[in-house]
Amino acid sequence: MSSFSVCCQRRRQAAVVLASALMALINISGCKRADEYPPLPPVASVADISVKSEEDRARELAWLQSIHDQPYPIYRIHSGDVFTIRVFENPELDAEEVVVTPDGQIALMLVGTCNLLGKTLPEMVEELERRYSEYIRDPKVAVIPRAISSQTATIAGKVNEPGMYPVNNSIHLADFLSLGNGTPTSIFNGQGFELADFSSSFIVRNGERLPVNFDRVLEGDPLHNIIIHPGDYVFIASRANRLVGVMGEVQHPSFIVWYENMGLLEAIVNARGLREEYWKNIIVIRGGMNDPILYRVNVDDVLRGKIPNPALLPNDIVYVPKDAFAEYNVFIRKLFPTGQLLNMVLAPITYWSNRD
Repeated sequence: MSSFSVCCQRRRQAAVVLASALMALINISGCKRADEYPPLPPVASVADISVKSEEDRARELAWLQSIHDQPYPIYRIHSGDVFTIRVFENPELDAEEVVVTPDGQIALMLVGTCNLLGKTLPEMVEELERRYSEYIRDPKVAVIPRAISSQTATIAGKVNEPGMYPVNNSIHLADFLSLGNGTPTSIFNGQGFELADFSSSFIVRNGERLPVNFDRVLEGDPLHNIIIHPGDYVFIASRANRLVGVMGEVQHPSFIVWYENMGLLEAIVNARGLREEYWKNIIVIRGGMNDPILYRVNVDDVLRGKIPNPALLPNDIVYVPKDAFAEYNVFIRKLFPTGQLLNMVLAPITYWSNRD
């Protein structure tokens, strides 16, 4: 027998011993067998789950209509607001740049301090005229707003210029998005793409998330393009944390931008297809590195149409091994700290290698 044959035989024996030891360790710890890992759901099931019932759609439609029917909030005096005050035929009492203090006070000659927090402009004028009437006959007061800090809304997230912007009863959501100077773009895998994810963006009003579809807003749907109210919070989500990693025996291992109803086949196509040598049992790691769930998918069965195209979720990692031992084992060791997920990780190797 040649030295090469002896070497190969010894390697096979060592592999059998290693597999037996690993299986014993797995049995002791009670780890799942590979065929007990849950099947990856098909794309169709995800699509079905995401479809709202007719009752939900009707409820959201009624909610949006009620938002449109709401009158624009009446302006009320707020801390930080700035006014100019004129007293007719009494220029010595005029006041420039009067700032409302945090507790709602303003200070004026002759009448002293006045608490105006929460009052409307007509109520403010009435209160000042009442105060001045104690010193002058039939006073006429004019209040001119100079800066209204409370009439603002916030836009945050993936916009070029996040911050607080003034709003009024003519600024719709689409207008407000433009105040943030657009959304940033980046180069990913040699292609430019939008960093903003409008399908996951949202608007909060009075602590409640409104049923507004930002994609519909951008399409010009007037029902979703609501008027922005003071205090509204608009958040533009990011695509950067909605990626799918495709590794192993594919032509172009990379991260790709996840989109709704993306399946395993779409991810492989985005990675420019499988290499000539690949192990048919593809691994999908879901749930992050701290608490992952491993799924096993027979890609050959998917390609032949024997099983549905499995759905992927943001942050999934798709790994296409070359064989049962070498690259899969190395890949997992690099992903997880030594021994952290020993049973979960090694069970598929030993079990599947004996079967396939």
